[in-house]
Formats: sequence, C-alpha cells, structure tokens
Amino acid sequence: MKKILLFTIFIFSLVLNLAVAATLGWHFFGNRHRPLDMPVTESRLTEDDFKLIGRCCMQNGPPKMVMDLRQKIIEKKLEVLELLAKNPGNPGVAEKKLGELTALSGQMEGEAANRISKVMAALPVEKRDAFLNFLKNRTAMGFGPGMHRGPCRCADPAQIDSNQK
Repeated sequence: MKKILLFTIFIFSLVLNLAVAATLGWHFFGNRHRPLDMPVTESRLTEDDFKLIGRCCMQNGPPKMVMDLRQKIIEKKLEVLELLAKNPGNPGVAEKKLGELTALSGQMEGEAANRISKVMAALPVEKRDAFLNFLKNRTAMGFGPGMHRGPCRCADPAQIDSNQK
C-alpha cells in the first residue's frame, strides 16, 4: 500500500512538473512574434528617437494638464458609480455626470492628438510610419507587462531596437 501511494505521488509530481515546463516553454519560446536575428532596418525607432519623442512631449513642461484631466476623469467615474449605487435601476440619474465625463475624455484625447502631431512633425519622414505603428501596437497591447493581447493587426508592426544608435 505504501509503495502504491509513493508511486502515485511520484507520477503526479512528474506530470505537474512537465505541465509547468511546457507552459514556461510555450510562454518564452513558442509565443514569439518575430525572430531574434531579424535584420535591422532604417524604419525602426532607436533609443535616440524615443529621447526626441520625450523631448517633444515635455516641450511645454510636464504634462500637468493631462494629469489634472486624468484625476478629474477618475473623480467623475467615482461620482457616476455613487449615483448609480444610490439609485439602483435608474441609470438616467447619472446622465449629466456621464456627459461631463465624456467632455473630459474628449479634452484628454485632444491633448493627446496635439502631442502626437508635434512628435510627427519633429520626426524624420522615414521614422513616422514606425512611430505610427508603435502607437497602434501600444493601443492594441495596453500598458505594462502581462497585457498579452499581442501586436496590432496592422501591416508591419513597429520594430523597436534599443541597441541601435
């Protein structure tokens, strides 16, 4: 009986380890979007390009207006949730706050469009497509690690090479 129990635990442990190894292997090696030895092209954004983009975005000082708008949007969302919680089954009570939230979001998108326009004007012509693809990928993938939605479905996603200068 003891021998069968130990053998069962051994098999279970072996299967669990194989499952973990397969998952890690798929995550690190099987989910590649491009080969590592892909030739460097001129349309890639370099570290210097990203520095230029940062300088263009910070040209008028830190993005205080964007941060203020972001904070106001969060506050409006909380107000909408509180109104909906106080009046269950009646979404019409939050209509005014939703309009204000939409206006704030529109202002934020306008500010983002202004910044993107400045960057596009500052970048060389051959880098503009790479920047556009970078923005499309960032929009499709979301922010930060763990968003695993993959690159955007546009042609020629941006290739970022931080080693090229």
